[in-house]
Amino acid sequence: MITWTLRVCAILSSLIAFSMSWSGFVENREFSAQGQRALVEPLEQYTERTTTTKKLGIPVGESKLHTAEIFFTTLDDRRVQVDRGIPDDVLAAFLSGKDVYIEYLSETPTTTRFEGHAARPFLAASIGFLIGGVTWVLWRKM
Repeated sequence: MITWTLRVCAILSSLIAFSMSWSGFVENREFSAQGQRALVEPLEQYTERTTTTKKLGIPVGESKLHTAEIFFTTLDDRRVQVDRGIPDDVLAAFLSGKDVYIEYLSETPTTTRFEGHAARPFLAASIGFLIGGVTWVLWRKM
């Protein structure tokens, strides 16, 4: 019974990785086809949320999530606001006063990503192939 449960979990994990890969591929294709670039207005404020990971009551790790309201002006002079997470390198650029650019889709300007932060479908596909391959090898040995 346990081996079948592990097999099903491995197959589902592989399918999820392939789904994420396809989603990233579609996102990159949409941004290539209709993506626009805009300068982000300087941040007025941001929120930092810290999450502490504990094992057996002992803190073993900590992660920080930065979020903010981002404002930018599209090429057709519409001012757009999006609430989104801010990667550490982008936050550092904001805090040092550097220009930060965002990419948006011309048809739906609230669909955004920071410049240089494209989806990585190859990584998700590689993980899917790895899980699938290991599952196939172990399946034959069980």
